Amino acid sequence: MNFDNGTCDEISKRCFDGVKRYDEFGDLSDDSFRLKYDSKENLDRSYNGSLFNHWR
Repeated sequence: MNFDNGTCDEISKRCFDGVKRYDEFGDLSDDSFRLKYDSKENLDRSYNGSLFNHWR
């Protein structure tokens, strides 16, 4: 639902804007910046609630 209404895109844009101001060499671009969303439900179902397993 948040993908459909643009909320995820807005969060990504705000995060990118926040990080970009510290990119003194200009290496960060819209194409290279990735922010992945997931749900607590998927974390519990797929990784038994373990963030350690999710990030590996």
